[in-house]
Amino acid sequence: MKTIFISGWAHGTGPMKALADALGQHNADIYSPADLDGNDATACPDYAAGICARLDTLHGRTVLGGWSTGGIVALEAAIRRPEKVYGLILISVTPRFCAAHDFPCGVPVRELIAMNAGLHRDCEKVVTEFLHRAAYPQHLSTRQKEEGLREARRQGGCLLGRGLEYLRRIDCRKGLKHLDCPCLIFHGEKDKIIPYRASCWMEEQIKNCECLIRPDAGHFVIKTHLEELRDAAKPFLENC
Repeated sequence: MKTIFISGWAHGTGPMKALADALGQHNADIYSPADLDGNDATACPDYAAGICARLDTLHGRTVLGGWSTGGIVALEAAIRRPEKVYGLILISVTPRFCAAHDFPCGVPVRELIAMNAGLHRDCEKVVTEFLHRAAYPQHLSTRQKEEGLREARRQGGCLLGRGLEYLRRIDCRKGLKHLDCPCLIFHGEKDKIIPYRASCWMEEQIKNCECLIRPDAGHFVIKTHLEELRDAAKPFLENC
């Protein structure tokens, strides 16, 4: 079985590598959204295209996993290539990032617009504020902040802004009914980036889905609850 993991906005591959190692998936393909950005800077990023291209080269069972933006990319790729994906592990994920009249589980679009504008004025300030919110209910450690800012500098404000534009436009809701593969969802109830209610909503829409909500966790659930995530994902992988 092949596994492909995709990390979240403003992050490198570290969080997903830690999960892959915990699961014994040492040969997993691991990407950040920035790794999947295309060459056309004028278009909204199509991160899922890179994953679909990789899926097209593979034979046999493949499981996709993703955290935050990476989970949305995994979900989108699974919808496009349902015959290729045998399982989904979605961590802190939503099918639509922005709220709408028929989807109250998102965040106001004005927040993304403000963040994108802020990236041009003070990129490090925007990323630092994001990291503090993502770390809640824990305090953001100095190490976490330094690692986050280092990765933000590596990606640069342009790529980060393109990631926000992707989140502003993405909407996978209609495709959920076409998913036949089993899906494991893991989310923190105290998440200040993606409301956990989005995962509860997805559980109702996906045919074969288990949703685990951790009441004491936030958006960094992949870091703070890695052992619990491992314990849930390991048998899930074995059954895919």
